[in-house]
Amino acid sequence: MDIQEEILQKDSGEKELNEKDVLVREIAGYMKNVSLLENPLLVGIDGLNSQLAIIQGNRDRMSEILSDAIWEKSQAEIQLSNAKFVYDQKYSINLLKEEVLSLKNVAQQKAKASETILKEIMGVLEAENILLRVDAFCKICQNAIANIDSKYNSLSKQINNIERGLANGIYNKEDLLPQMKSNCK
Repeated sequence: MDIQEEILQKDSGEKELNEKDVLVREIAGYMKNVSLLENPLLVGIDGLNSQLAIIQGNRDRMSEILSDAIWEKSQAEIQLSNAKFVYDQKYSINLLKEEVLSLKNVAQQKAKASETILKEIMGVLEAENILLRVDAFCKICQNAIANIDSKYNSLSKQINNIERGLANGIYNKEDLLPQMKSNCK
């Protein structure tokens, strides 16, 4: 299937958009499923480590999604380049036709040369739109990764603060095991 046929198939574009909608919802979930606690001692070290593991899992999945999106973007760039090449070739050929050259006005010549290549013009426009959508999706992924990384760093800082608090005697080991305290009561 050549580029124009693929671009002009409306159903495949709609299917792709629906798949992206699902991924955007998945990404939004990753950005929301772990939040920082005002008092990290409430979940203890095990709870904090569990949150770190969840965040790392989210980061790993986001890296996978972004890698796929980068590949899709490169494919969209290739499609756009191919569509422009086909357009440019046909347009150049049309400009050399006698019926076009006989027109006195340059604007008329350009218009006449473009008349028979509307499919190619639409192919270029659709390829540009696909590239814009894929590029926007890449940016959504990059934003989500930055958000996830920020949460990971903040949670790591909370753990470091707790470790310093232990070393300085601000906290004791019992403060870090709230689940055990509540189970023993």
